[in-house]
Amino acid sequence: MSEPLNQTGPIVVYGATGYTGKLIAAELAGSGLDFQLAGRNRQKLEDLAAHLAVDVPLHAVSVDDEKGLRKLLDGAAAVIACAGPFYLHGEPVLAAAVGTGTHYLDTTGEQPFMKLALDYYGPLAEKAGSAVIPGMGFDYVPGDIIAALTAEGMGPLDAVRLAYSTNFQMTRGTMLSALEMIKGGDLQYKEGELVPASQSVSRGKFDFREQGVKQMTRYPAGEHLTVPRHVDTSNVET
Repeated sequence: MSEPLNQTGPIVVYGATGYTGKLIAAELAGSGLDFQLAGRNRQKLEDLAAHLAVDVPLHAVSVDDEKGLRKLLDGAAAVIACAGPFYLHGEPVLAAAVGTGTHYLDTTGEQPFMKLALDYYGPLAEKAGSAVIPGMGFDYVPGDIIAALTAEGMGPLDAVRLAYSTNFQMTRGTMLSALEMIKGGDLQYKEGELVPASQSVSRGKFDFREQGVKQMTRYPAGEHLTVPRHVDTSNVET
């Protein structure tokens, strides 16, 4: 195990008893880092701590409790927000993190919430010396990183096309988020700017070479927001 990083406070996992929250809590349990578990249900938090065999502070705080959230995050090094759907439950935790100068990461896949986090709360966090990083999950971190690595040194690009080949199965929270996303109002990065998506969801194909041509679902993903921030491209296709 590598040496633990120096911390100025604990890492708080909010929504720790959900599917993704449990995975993150398990990783932290073996990391040697200082962390705390938080969510809306005290009994579920106690059950999770017992399952992980960890003795860490547990905090039952509702997303409706603004003062409670600020108290929870005051002095924390970072919060990892896992309580979705984020269009319903995400903003209070994000606002509390920015208000307390706490680094913020979340696992959202919801494009409108990512835009809110980056465009509105991001500048506020920067003034406070903290970071706001939404969408830190399977979607859309791999695509964002691969786009940056692939495009490095290539100069301006006409388009970046991203596709995932996976046997991905949605959790309940992800399904709820997906239902909200297909209602419309999504954006795509086209000809150098964010514009309303022509279609929220459509079908297509992608050639993965060794894996062959696969049927795909096209949708305006988070990379339309994140990739143009550090890759010089006129278009993003997902």
